[in-house]
Amino acid sequence: KLKFQNKMNFKNFDIFDLNYEYCSDEFGILDTTKDNLPKKGILSRILSLIKATLLIIINNKKKGYIIPNNSILFFGLNNNEKLAFSNVLNLHNSHHQIGDDRYINGFPILKIYLTSLLFIPMVLFYYFKTKDTLKKLSFKYVFDFYCLSFAAILIIPNYLNKLKPKKILVSNHTRPFQRIIMKLFISRGLGYMQHASFINNMPPFKDFDYLLINGQESLNKLLNSNSSNNNIFLIGNVKQESFLINTKSSNKLLSIGVCINHLDEFSNVNSLIKKLKESFPSSKLYLRPHPVDPRFKKFKEICSRNEIMFSDSRKISSFNFLKSVNLLIAGDSNIHIEALSMNIPCIYLNFENKKLDWYGFLKYGMLYNGYSVNQIKKIINNIDFEKINVKKLLKPFNSSINTLYEGKSSSLALKIIHDNKSFIENKFKRKIDINNNYIYNLKE
Repeated sequence: KLKFQNKMNFKNFDIFDLNYEYCSDEFGILDTTKDNLPKKGILSRILSLIKATLLIIINNKKKGYIIPNNSILFFGLNNNEKLAFSNVLNLHNSHHQIGDDRYINGFPILKIYLTSLLFIPMVLFYYFKTKDTLKKLSFKYVFDFYCLSFAAILIIPNYLNKLKPKKILVSNHTRPFQRIIMKLFISRGLGYMQHASFINNMPPFKDFDYLLINGQESLNKLLNSNSSNNNIFLIGNVKQESFLINTKSSNKLLSIGVCINHLDEFSNVNSLIKKLKESFPSSKLYLRPHPVDPRFKKFKEICSRNEIMFSDSRKISSFNFLKSVNLLIAGDSNIHIEALSMNIPCIYLNFENKKLDWYGFLKYGMLYNGYSVNQIKKIINNIDFEKINVKKLLKPFNSSINTLYEGKSSSLALKIIHDNKSFIENKFKRKIDINNNYIYNLKE
């Protein structure tokens, strides 16, 4: 009886496992701040699901293109997930991106959302039956995800069986739709392209034919997660290619970019920008809040009142933003990786040393540790802008650095996905670990 009370299975899928992000003690996302979580409450989540369904109905416009059978599919639902594939998609006419798409026979997102509404009573039933504390709490944050998971289990297998893809790649392995795809395509053309830096306590990868990752740091965390039976290729970061070929150089401090998110306290941010304005009056100052930061408009108003350049992350790409600055200050964010790719020195926004170095950038000595406003001022004054060479620090996070394939990771991905065996044998060194992972490192 107790086992039943802590399980939510449907057609051989574990609904809790599909929603690993919110149901795992190891991942711990429910321990983060409320700004980092969906709005809490079962009624709120049901209303959110209804609202999202209506928006999809309104915006569901298909174009007259059809995905042919035997295609190579790349699945992504949001911009971050899709960006992982963007430089590879157009390299071959068999490539098609599904998820958020406009194909006539594209991913059935509307059908999934409509069907999910029918599962509201069933998910409510499981809410009352579940006794595990963490799992019980998760319903209040992702009740809608659970409804969508039930619907996706019914619909995605039939959709992919009709489409008959040759291979399918995902760029996120913690979300329910991707985890359904992963189970359906185990060892039959399943691939992954990394969309963000790995973190500790992530779920393991198993039985991937093409696991394309950025570098040694990603490999370390992947192997620590007890991943097994994968073909792992360290190819560098596909998303960084345009950054790597736009390396910046400047012999003085012309501009400072400050990137913030909801984890950065307002008072700390306010103190920082005042100190920077006061201490470096001849340098342009940019403030770039995260697009979902609830204080987005407030920071925009502060910028307009204080002659600070506001970088609208909802409209301006990180690439175009970084082209405008030659020093970056940010907390736990992958924008550090992008900045270092352009040879821009970075300061970790870490007041009172309270942050956890989520991605390990500080541990590898890639960033200066800005633990106070005065310390950040001191760091900036001590940087010799005439002798900057911070791009080399990226090597653990981008295997292509200082190789012939620096800035060419997408061409490596293409050769691997299309099984160019002679190329792989000539360009990579292979080893096997105790968990039966075949690990391919670039020859330098």
